[in-house]
Amino acid sequence: MKQNRRFWLLLFGAYLLALLLLLFRRTPVEHPGINLLPLHTIRDYFLVLRREDPVGLALRPYAVLNFAGNLLAFLPFGAFLPLLFLRQRTFFLFLCTAAGSICAVETLQYFTRRGSLDVDDLLLNLPGACVGWLLWKLGNRKQKRRIL
Repeated sequence: MKQNRRFWLLLFGAYLLALLLLLFRRTPVEHPGINLLPLHTIRDYFLVLRREDPVGLALRPYAVLNFAGNLLAFLPFGAFLPLLFLRQRTFFLFLCTAAGSICAVETLQYFTRRGSLDVDDLLLNLPGACVGWLLWKLGNRKQKRRIL
């Protein structure tokens, strides 16, 4: 059982390293932005997706990548936490941990000038993490049924 846990901890560590590289490997910007208006950036993504002019078509891949990437980036986080830590199997505790972790990442990105501090990233990352938690929950239920 300990070897199994070590494997998952190692995989979680690799995921965290990849996530940190993805989020902090950028060149520092002179003046990182701050968006504290919920849905502001998300609305801009949808406006770009609806545009049919050359500018909209050129920006569409960026909007899709940003939107989907923000949703998917924390999905594994949501599955790893309850798998590895018993307290994270309670949804409320998991939600607090995930929200706090995402807020910490956003704040660090701002202060290290590796990205903006954007409340919409929280609004996209957190549902992605919750989907990961739900997938863990479903997989855990199926495993329990097999044992019984």
